[in-house]
Amino acid sequence: MIKKKGLFNSEIWNDISKLRSLGQWYLLNKIAKECKKTPTIMEKRLDLAVKEKILERKGIGRKIFYKLNPSDKRVKNMLAFLKEEK
Repeated sequence: MIKKKGLFNSEIWNDISKLRSLGQWYLLNKIAKECKKTPTIMEKRLDLAVKEKILERKGIGRKIFYKLNPSDKRVKNMLAFLKEEK
């Protein structure tokens, strides 16, 4: 797992936890707004998760979308934990 200055462990997982549906693509700007951060900061953070294969990324025109990687065990564990938390 990437440990860039300790950032990946908690802050990025907190951001990723906003994406709760497998198979749904989320617009970068919407994620940034929900996380109360700029799209530029969020893109850098989420791209770390793409490198770790936790998220998938696609661009359509000038828009950037992310979705959870359904085959990643860490994603499944996170979703199970969030479901239990409710």
